[in-house]
Amino acid sequence: MQRRGFYFFLLLFFTGGFSWADEIIYSEWTGNLNIYGGNKYLLDPAFAEDGNKNQPEAGITLDLRPKNEPVNFLVGYFSSNKSTAFGTYQPNYGETKLAGHDRTEELRFGLRKYWDQDSALNPFIGTGIADIKLKSTIHAYSPQGVYLGVQDLSEEKFGIWLDGGIMITLREHLNFGVSAAYSTAEVNVGTDRVDVGGVHLLAFVGAHW
Repeated sequence: MQRRGFYFFLLLFFTGGFSWADEIIYSEWTGNLNIYGGNKYLLDPAFAEDGNKNQPEAGITLDLRPKNEPVNFLVGYFSSNKSTAFGTYQPNYGETKLAGHDRTEELRFGLRKYWDQDSALNPFIGTGIADIKLKSTIHAYSPQGVYLGVQDLSEEKFGIWLDGGIMITLREHLNFGVSAAYSTAEVNVGTDRVDVGGVHLLAFVGAHW
């Protein structure tokens, strides 16, 4: 319930709960909507063990600010996933075959600062909080290929994110650029604490207004 209340507050914050909707309609705000693609590198050793440390990632961000303010408010969503096949020894079955799939999702909220709002070339930095979720599925097979079962895990925690990059805006409305980000949040996996954040290296395209 606390998480739902937090999201409801943010929904009001970004969509006009403080009477900002009219200002957006009447062009008192400026902002960017960007779509990202690249890779997420999970730094926790747990992901190196099953081969899912390097994951393809996609995402989207929306950042807005009143034209007379220096900093943009940002909300974003990023998702990465990868599947691998590996083996592990279990006394009851011998060399059991395992197929694993790990997926992470990050819902980000925070601030982003663009250094030169009037230039086509805009370096930026950002930071904020993130709700980071891990979804992990492992399927087990006997050496003869008999399906033995599945183990599912879903955990999420709040953490932090930082990013920086360069955005180029052409003809006043077309964005493209690159960004590097770091995120961190620890979830419980059995008796272990696993960091489901990581390093994000991404390119993006989008729109500016």
